[in-house]
Amino acid sequence: MKINPSAFSLRCFPYCFLCGLLATGPVAAGSLDLSVPNDPSFGATPPVYSRTLASNDMTPDISSSGSGLSFTKDNEQYEESWLTGSKAHQYMGLGALALVALAAVSPKEEDSAHEYFAVSATALAAGAATTGFIYHWDDFHFADGFTDPDNLHMMLGLLGTIAMVAAVSEAPEAGHSGPGILGGVAMGAAVKIAW
Repeated sequence: MKINPSAFSLRCFPYCFLCGLLATGPVAAGSLDLSVPNDPSFGATPPVYSRTLASNDMTPDISSSGSGLSFTKDNEQYEESWLTGSKAHQYMGLGALALVALAAVSPKEEDSAHEYFAVSATALAAGAATTGFIYHWDDFHFADGFTDPDNLHMMLGLLGTIAMVAAVSEAPEAGHSGPGILGGVAMGAAVKIAW
């Protein structure tokens, strides 16, 4: 079967035109401003055209750098999500510290709350260390050494996590209170530095 290109384009033109109109969205009559500013200082920079939506629920803001338009909703402030990678890091670190405190004050018996609190604290500490490396790696600068609070926070958090893993892996057969205390203190210091 042979297709005649001119006949094909004539039949498709109304559909293409309609699709083009639908893709542009609703435009109120007279709200599309395509006039070129009559300003000699405008130079060779192409004009930025603004389009106001018919419902007036969004307003364009031209950035000072002139890189483009950013839209914000009228009468609404941007609200950060309650759970981001950085907040997950923070919540897990604080949760690990709280569980370390609960493990420290609970009775030291096998298959008791002490064991469950310690294992849960270690899991949260490992999660906090992992999310810290993922979301705050750019904050670590080796050249600054331990004088930088971000570097100190990272090193103490890592030391606390390793000590807690050692304490949980040694318990209950061997004495594990030393690594457990070291892990809790290092975690607490890391949280205090970052707070």
